[in-house]
Amino acid sequence: MYSESCLDFIAAKPHGILRILDDQTSLTQATDHTFLQKCHYHHGNSPWYAKPKLPLPVFTVKHYAGPVTYQVHKFLTKNRDQLCPEVLDIFSQSRLKVL
Repeated sequence: MYSESCLDFIAAKPHGILRILDDQTSLTQATDHTFLQKCHYHHGNSPWYAKPKLPLPVFTVKHYAGPVTYQVHKFLTKNRDQLCPEVLDIFSQSRLKVL
């Protein structure tokens, strides 16, 4: 039960941490700060989440293996990384229906 609730906190629709990250990366005006503010807003009172005591660009996930603190500097940029053009070309030229 404990780990299942933590997994929901991380991935559940519509406000799991990963869902917020996906949402923010689709918005061109979003920033690391807006991502962090949405996380604080939706999870500030969650037993799985901790805001920093000082106004730092970090958040902590308190999961079954212990607390893990994430720096949000360039968080959105890293998540927006796309496949390199060469790989996209290979996919687009494939005759396989799966691709």
